[in-house]
Amino acid sequence: MIEGTFLSGEQNLEAVFRLREEIFKKEQGRPDSWVQDDRDRNAMHVLVFDRQIPVGVGRIYYQEGSYYLDRIGVIAEKRGQKIGDFIVRLLAFRAFQTGVKAVYACAPLEEASFLFSCGFRPSGEEFAKDGVQQMLLRLLATDCQSACCGLK
Repeated sequence: MIEGTFLSGEQNLEAVFRLREEIFKKEQGRPDSWVQDDRDRNAMHVLVFDRQIPVGVGRIYYQEGSYYLDRIGVIAEKRGQKIGDFIVRLLAFRAFQTGVKAVYACAPLEEASFLFSCGFRPSGEEFAKDGVQQMLLRLLATDCQSACCGLK
């Protein structure tokens, strides 16, 4: 059974960091900042389990009046099973509960199509960060494509 849990940045995030290391650093060759950074302490994290084994992660943080999703990842053998979509929905739902009208995500270009499938749309120019070409995306509460967001 797939289950997700929220963790605050003040809780033990070792399982989150282990998954990020496996997904982002070892598999994708991303820099250390993709495993752990200064935003982790003030972010809300999602850790997803399949039969009590951690298989996916993501986080949402508040910056300059907006919520941002990032560090969304699923272990290779569990991809294609809608776990990433589940993570995005959990994080977006958490933000939309506060009354915001939009949630943003900075995504590597090669991963933007996944977020498009979750209802995100481009919201700015491409840019490079941490040596990775990225794009700013936005999900409007009115465009949330799942009843789990409580909006339809």
